[in-house]
This record gives sequence, C-alpha cells and structure tokens, in this order.
Amino acid sequence: MDPPAEYRPFYRYWHPGGRMDPATLKADFEAMRKGGAGGVELVNFVRDNATAPIEDYDPAVHGFGTPAWRTRFADAYRIGQSTGLQVDTLYTSKWSANLPTVSPDGHGSAKELSLATVWLDGGEAYSAEVPKPKLPDRVHKLDLVTLRAYPCLQDCDAAAPVLNPAKSVDLAPRLTADQRLDWTAPSGATRWVLVASWLHGTGQQVEGAETPGDSFVVDHFSRDGFDAVKDYWTKRVLDPEVRARLVASGGSLFFDSLELNRNGNQLRHWTYDFLHEFKSRRGYDLEPYIPTLALQEPAFELPGTTGERVREDYRRTLQELFRDEHLLPLRKWAHGLGLTLRGQPYSSWGPSFVDPIESASLLDIPEGEDRSFNAGAKQGFVETQGADAYRSLATAAHVTGRSVVSTECCASFGRAHRVTRQSLLSHLNQNFSAGANHVVWHGWSHDAPGTAASWPGWAAFGNTGVDDSYGPRNPTWDDDRRINDYVARLQVALRTGKPRSDVAVYHEKPGHSWQGTVGERYFTSSALEDRGYSYGFVNGSLLTGDDTPVVGKTLAPDGPGFRAFVVDRERAIDPDVAQRVVDMARRGLPVIVVGEAPSRALGSRTADDPAVRTAFDRLHQFDNVRWVGSEDEVPQALEASGVRPRAALNSPSTLAGVQRSTDKMDVFYWYNASQRPEHSTASVAADGIPYRLDPWTGALKRLPASVKEGRTELDLEVAPGDVALVVVSDVPLGHASDETSRVEDTGAARPLTEWDLTVGSWHEGTRPQETVVTPLPRRHVTASGTDGLLPSWDHLPGLEAVSGVGTYRTTVEVDQTWPTRGTYLDLGKVTTTFRVEVNGRDVGPIDQLDASHIDVSALLRPGENEIVVKVATMLGNAVAGKPVDSYGLIGPTRLIPYSPSPSPR
Repeated sequence: MDPPAEYRPFYRYWHPGGRMDPATLKADFEAMRKGGAGGVELVNFVRDNATAPIEDYDPAVHGFGTPAWRTRFADAYRIGQSTGLQVDTLYTSKWSANLPTVSPDGHGSAKELSLATVWLDGGEAYSAEVPKPKLPDRVHKLDLVTLRAYPCLQDCDAAAPVLNPAKSVDLAPRLTADQRLDWTAPSGATRWVLVASWLHGTGQQVEGAETPGDSFVVDHFSRDGFDAVKDYWTKRVLDPEVRARLVASGGSLFFDSLELNRNGNQLRHWTYDFLHEFKSRRGYDLEPYIPTLALQEPAFELPGTTGERVREDYRRTLQELFRDEHLLPLRKWAHGLGLTLRGQPYSSWGPSFVDPIESASLLDIPEGEDRSFNAGAKQGFVETQGADAYRSLATAAHVTGRSVVSTECCASFGRAHRVTRQSLLSHLNQNFSAGANHVVWHGWSHDAPGTAASWPGWAAFGNTGVDDSYGPRNPTWDDDRRINDYVARLQVALRTGKPRSDVAVYHEKPGHSWQGTVGERYFTSSALEDRGYSYGFVNGSLLTGDDTPVVGKTLAPDGPGFRAFVVDRERAIDPDVAQRVVDMARRGLPVIVVGEAPSRALGSRTADDPAVRTAFDRLHQFDNVRWVGSEDEVPQALEASGVRPRAALNSPSTLAGVQRSTDKMDVFYWYNASQRPEHSTASVAADGIPYRLDPWTGALKRLPASVKEGRTELDLEVAPGDVALVVVSDVPLGHASDETSRVEDTGAARPLTEWDLTVGSWHEGTRPQETVVTPLPRRHVTASGTDGLLPSWDHLPGLEAVSGVGTYRTTVEVDQTWPTRGTYLDLGKVTTTFRVEVNGRDVGPIDQLDASHIDVSALLRPGENEIVVKVATMLGNAVAGKPVDSYGLIGPTRLIPYSPSPSPR
C-alpha cells in the first residue's frame, strides 16, 4: 500500500522570508516529496535566542510583506505545487499574530488592564494624582477605565485581600481635569484601598519575527486586530500571483499556539469596548468587580465565591470575543481564499483564556502539540500525560464532522540533533492513540547559501535549541522515507470511516495550560484506559449544539457514538447544560456522576443555582444514572450499566487506543504506553475476519481469533512505545497471508558476538553548510562476556564524538535444518535507525521500535550466511564535538529459531 500525498506527513518549514533561495526551495521540496512527505507548512522564522543572525538579512528588505518576501512566498507555493506538495502557511511572521502596522498605543494592538492602588486607613485623606501603573516598554498611553475605593473586609495584608464591592465608592466623578483626586476615607477601623484601573497596550513583541518595522501582537478580542491582519495581507501580500497560488494550493492558513501571556505570566486581557461587551453578554456591570479579574492568581478577592464566579464570567467573555472577533472572521477569510483553517487553539505555556474544545470545534483542522501536551511525561520516553488534551481536540473535531486532527510532532527543548527516531515514533504513536491522525514534523530549516554560521547548517533554533532539523543533512535521512511511509499508512487507517468512542466526559474547566502548566490529565485515573474504554471530552458548547443528539441510547451517533456520559467532579455547570444531562438520561443514555454533583451555575448568575441543583436531583429518578465516589469506580459503573468497551482488554493493560468504523469493517489501533512489552487479550465488538496490518510494509495477515457472543477475541503483543493495528472486516481482504503461531526455541538461539564495523563519519567540511563523509578504518567489535552487549560508539576509541552511518558485518554457519525452520534476528538495542541485509538481500522495512523479531527465514541458506546491519545515528555527538549520546548496534544480538504452525481461520 503506497498512500497518496493527502495522507502523508507534512514538514514545518522554517524560512527567512525574502532571504529564501529558489534553488534551495526546489532542492528541499523535492527532497521532502522523495522522502515521503505530502505537504509543507511555511513558517516565517528568522531567529531564536539560540540562532546566529542570518548574513545579509535586512527586515526592511526581506521581512514579512516586503516585495522580496512576496516574490519568494509565491516561489514557495509554485515550487511546492510543482513537486506535488500541499503548501500551508502561518498567517503572520512567527507567532502569536503580530504586525508592524499596529502601534502599542493605538487600536489593533493587544491591550491589557493594569491596576494601581493606594491603601488608606479610616479617616485618612488622599490628595494627589490618580495612581498609575508602570507601563511596559514601548508603551506611552494610559486610559483610565475605573477609579473606586473599596473597604477591606479581611486579609488586608495578604497576597489577595478580600474587598467589599457592595460598599465601594465610585471616585471617577470627583476627578479634576488634570486627574487629581481629593478624597478622605470614612472614619473607623476599616482600611480602604483606592484602585485605579487603566487600559494600555501590552507592548508585546515577538522575538525573531524580524518584520519591516517594529511589530506588535495584535488585539485578539476586537475586530480591529483581525482587520489589521487582513488589511496587511490585502495590501502587502495578496498580489494577483500570490492570490492565485493560494487558491490553487487547496491548503490551510495556520495559526500556532496562542501564547498571549507575558513571558509565561498572566495578563489581564482587555480591549477598548470590553466593559460594554461584558455587560451585553453577562448581563451586569463589571466595574465594581474589576480588582478581582485574573486568569490565574487575583490581586484581590471578593466575599465568598463572588470573585471566582466573576472570573469565570471574565474568562468566558474573553473566549467569546476571541471566537467572534478573531477566530470566526479568520476562518471566513481563509475560506474566501480557497483555504481551510488549521490552528492550535491553546497556550503552550503560561496562563490562557482559551477554551480549546469550543475553539477546536470551529476549526477545519484542530492541531495539538506533542512537546506542549506531553511535557508532564510519567513513563520516560513513552509520554502519555497529554493524552487528554489531544482527546479534547479530537472530540471537538469528531462531534462537528471534521475528519482530520493534526499534531505538531515532536519537538524537545535543548536536544537539537539528538532525539532518536525511536523516540519520535513513540511520541507520534501516542499522539495517534489519543485521536490525532495527521502529523507535521517539527521542523525543516531552509538552509540557503550564506544563512548558516555553523555546521551542519542554518537551523531555526540553532544547534542547542529545539530539535530537529530534518532532511538530507541527517544520517538517518535514507531511513526517514520508511518512517514517513509508516506514518502515512497509519494516517490512512485512522481516517477510515467514522471515529468511535465509548464514553463522553464532561469537561468545562478552562483548557490546556489554563493554570500556566502543561501535560495535565483531565480524567486523572487510568481506570478507563486500563480496561480498554475509549473516551473523549465535551463541554457546554458541544452539548448544547446541534451535533450531539441522543439516538438509540447513543450520544452523537454520527460522530464518536458515545454510549455513556460522565460528569466528573464538576462544581459548576450552566443550567441549560444541566437540563441537557437530564434530557440525555431520559432518552436512556447511561449517565455516571463522579463525586458531588454540581451545585451552582457557572458565572455570577446566582439565580440559576437552584435550576442546576434541581436538574441533578431529578437524575435520581432514572435507573440508568449511577453515582460513584471516585474516577476509579467509573468502569464498574459502566459495566453495571451494560456498557462494555468496544475494545475490552484484560485488566490492567498498558494499551491505549482508538477505533474507527465503516459499514463493512472496524479498525482498532492500540499503543503500548509502557517501557516493557505488553501481552493482552482484546475482546472487540466486531464479528468478522480479523487482520493485522503492518504499517511498516503494508502487509495484511489474517489473525487467529475466536468469536464469543458476537465479539472477536485477539491476542496482542506490542513492544514498548509501539502499536498494533487490527482490521476486522465483514468481507475478505485481498493479498493477505495467514498469521502463524510461533514457538521460539530460545535454548537453540545462536549468539552473534563478533562483528566487523566500518563507519562513515559525518562532519563539517570547509564551510558551515558542507557535510563531508569520511570512511574510517574497519574495526572488530566483540560482545561482552557478561551481558552479551556490544560496545556503543562512545566506548570505542576514535568514535566517541563521531556521528554517521555504521555498517556491522558478521557471518554465521547454519546447518540444513535452519532454513526449514523459522528464524528471527534479534538485534536487542539499536540507536538510532537500522536496516538489515542477509546474504546481500535487504530484509525490507523493519519496525524501528521492535528489533527483536526480524524474520530472516526466507533469506538464510545452509552453510555460511552474511548478516549486515546498517545503523544511522543522529548528529548530536559530531555537532557537540564530544560524546553526549550512545550510538550503534548494542544488542545483545542473536538468531532465534521458531517453529511455525498455520493458524486456524
């Protein structure tokens, strides 16, 4: 199976705008296509703090929107289309959206609300100018929004004193023309605080945008910000040729993650008409409550839950303004250009207002980010913490009928040229297990002549920053084609038919990174995964839309087809959503409430609280509603409700997966989130012919299986970080062979302890962008007598700081009985990519995450056999000039005979 371009992975392409070189563009794009890619994402990125300046780069000449930039941008589209690549593009230079045509003091640029305060004792007078905050760099203009005095109720010396807004005094009418205030606090023991709130520009600039003029982040909460972006494109980008190229491309306009905070610290986001918008949307005047506004820790608190509820309203209003004034206009504009809109609707670091679920539901292609979502890894290189963030984006897409969920994979800070392909594959496999089905590799740098200051060429993040720089500069490049073929086959399978998921979990909390952290699990227990339940996340925006009907006890039958609904320890919920839960229960959908039921409405409408409590009280009348104390009890409640996983696993299992269905087949994908091999029995809700699809080769094998009560039972064995892909079809699939049960005779295993090694060393030539491959003298390597391991390169004299391609050769004598038996080649540990030849014949694509079961049965012959293993390394050691990683064939290596027997059909 050779998947077409639409199913193939993309490369993020870091480029220096008008400094791009057409010959380099052509060479890079042709290499991408030959290397198995289907598309390229253009990202204008000139420098990072780890990147040396590009020679001769002048922002005024080469920056975003200049004539030179426009010419090269059109070249990129022209060359991409001629080579068969889909071309997507970021919609401003770097991210978040920023322009040189907006001023931090004017409309269209990002705004914030700052507080300036003065404390007064009872009876103390204040006679001075209104207190003002310190302004950010490049910002000069302040607009007073409110000026009020608040009595302090308690904790007046704490980090967040509690104020009484009901007794606050509006002092704005007392201001003089020159903004002086004369006011005396009421006498008594109560302390008072003057709070002046000021609107001003954030002054945020995007490092490395390198635009023609100082560029500032745009206002994402007013139409002025979006209009500034559209106007810039209209006047400086969309000449007739560029417009035609965009329309012909059929690609996407793209936005990266929304880091609208200040270097990881919260901003009190604002816009000019925010007070008006807030009142029209929330129904009350925000002015008395401004001191408590925050995305994270507030400067002031209010009595009881008042502050918390006001902040819920504040975040919701920000999300609505972002949706209405930026996201939806951006989508409409993209569609008008013949493009789709792909984007990352969350912040990768720092606190954020964004509701990822609602925002993802409005995108043509939502995208997650492995580095961000999986920053909280719990199992070494097999990262799983961010699975729920992916699930939330995937659910939003699936419920609203979108077929593609993208992932930016698989960056790692501080490991440039060092992240092994095994690590990439494990990360990618995990992303796919949580709902992604399209990868954009991060990334490929446009290494034009004269751009690089150091070997191995220009890289967007330098030689010490974020990995990686893909392409022929890497020793693994010849093997990357096979990896891209593997990914493409997975993407075909994971876009087949409709997604299917067992359980919908209600999740209304602010999304990924809302507290300034990443890698958070939403459903914190692994109990569902352990038993094979698949699940997704829905919030009020999805539940109250038109895409989530309950038909035949199934929620969203045209989407994921959830067969149960879980309310997981939610304190607050909108009354219309609470009523929707009652309606779902009335229609027979099993509902499980974890912990205490929600007792109040979201936001400040306390009058809605009784409706929420009444709705959840009414759930007690339904037999299909169950109440449990913890997440760990949810699987038992599901089983008691008659909801079995579509792909049940013998518990506990480290496999996690997704399912897809058509009228004639079901596709099951499992990922092993463990550092040990996993053996599990799966019982899948499908009755047909089971096949295992090898995504490395495209080969289909009929699996031995039994059918019980309409379910097919399968035995699965999955290597660490690896996947199993099973298709159960109602009709026979062509070109399939029978899987065989194999009994390994480990007692007769033949250790391979003596190897000859030749290395082609990749190193710097006479200029930074020249790589020279120097053959090094052949050497003999011998496995240790204690553990059978071969020495890695960092333990071989002369290879400690070498990167490149190593060729290992050995010979082995086998007698007449070996070719009549099956034989595995077990290579043990290999770093990083590897190929195998036996007697001069290539074994073919090999699972790079499982070097223990390489079937060489058909290639062995009686007598002497030559086995060759070619190992390609990363460039890290050569770039560092010292051993920072272990490379090579490490083993232990051996031949293992097995006895095959045909499997029953």
